[in-house]
Amino acid sequence: MTPAAGSPTPTRTSRFFSPAEVSALFGKNDLLEDDSFARMDILKNPNLSPAQKKAQMAELDARLPAAVREGRAPDAKHHSLVDAEREARARGATEAEMMQIRTEIVGAEVAQNLAAFDKEEAAWKQRVDVYLLERKRLLSFTGMAEADRQAEVNKLRERSFNEQERLRLGAFE
Repeated sequence: MTPAAGSPTPTRTSRFFSPAEVSALFGKNDLLEDDSFARMDILKNPNLSPAQKKAQMAELDARLPAAVREGRAPDAKHHSLVDAEREARARGATEAEMMQIRTEIVGAEVAQNLAAFDKEEAAWKQRVDVYLLERKRLLSFTGMAEADRQAEVNKLRERSFNEQERLRLGAFE
């Protein structure tokens, strides 16, 4: 017996449950699983342009029940923001343009928080760059023993960064 369109594929569970019970128990999971596989197929398809992929993903979204779409809305907003920021940065968008994009997608308050985070990250990166240059200079200085050079680097690290920042600094050294 072939299942009707939209009904779950017969499995071992159909020996124990009626089609209505299978649908009630497993229907949502089956729907989400099928949706996930369809999305992977779209993303992996090299014959589709980014615009075509986006359109097909939107079609999948439209087929989902409203409750599922609402549950995915925050993730969709995040992905939309990341994509828009990436495109804007690639074309050399100004800070004002980035603020406008962010405000349209996530609202003014979040856009301001993201701008503040960008400034903090830029300041952090600048501090790390200065530290790395000074560290390189210290380590290349031949007038000191290796242990003394390392001690100077440790002093520089402690002067330049707090304890929490030093944990993060290891990724840059």
